[in-house]
Amino acid sequence: MAQATTVRYGAQQLLVSDNATVPVFTAPCGITSLTRQITANTSDVDIPDCGDPDAFTWLGIDVNSKRMTLTFSGVLATEAMELWDDWAMEDASRDCRWYRNLASPLKGYWAGPRMLTDFQEQGQNKGRYQVSGTIIFAGKPVWTTVA
Repeated sequence: MAQATTVRYGAQQLLVSDNATVPVFTAPCGITSLTRQITANTSDVDIPDCGDPDAFTWLGIDVNSKRMTLTFSGVLATEAMELWDDWAMEDASRDCRWYRNLASPLKGYWAGPRMLTDFQEQGQNKGRYQVSGTIIFAGKPVWTTVA
């Protein structure tokens, strides 16, 4: 059995647009952890046994909607402070790209407008400021393969 080929952290990257007419995408410096989560909102429905109406029912599940979320954490880099401050105070989405597998034949990125829905800065005495946040896609993300 062959050993799995794994993806290293450095083979991914989050790029955020400045929302200009001709957008410029930059990678916020300081991110040391990035998690992608896809969730589905569902509805359960009882499906009866037509041959035995008194038997317990099994639940069926229907998907109503889906959402892709990125959560991140890291250090507060002075190079990224303006981006985080501007985006946290806006009420608009920004176009983003999340690149994955940059060193692989399967490389590409998920793209689309995203909202920064949560942003936190935390510091302690004799330590460095930490950041964390949540970015949610506004609609269905689009996968683009990069040659």
